[in-house]
Amino acid sequence: MARADNGVVFPPDDLEGLLDLARFMEQHTEPGMLLGPDGERIPLPVEVYGVLVNVVQAMREGKAISVLPQTQRLTTQEAADFLESAGPRS
Repeated sequence: MARADNGVVFPPDDLEGLLDLARFMEQHTEPGMLLGPDGERIPLPVEVYGVLVNVVQAMREGKAISVLPQTQRLTTQEAADFLESAGPRS
């Protein structure tokens, strides 16, 4: 997973697994469970599931992702730097 210094995550180069996940999420619209490596399960809150759906959809479209708290404020220079680093990868 490629990640820039500012927390931006780019979609994987191989989108096959992401496409499988996107198809799964299209067929299952209700939140499910998060399964830990030890078998522990915890339900995903609907809000978290909604964010996950949006992240998967954007990455499926080849877009970079950054999830920020709504209260985070950026200066105009920080916003410009963020947008520049989140632009298309070469």
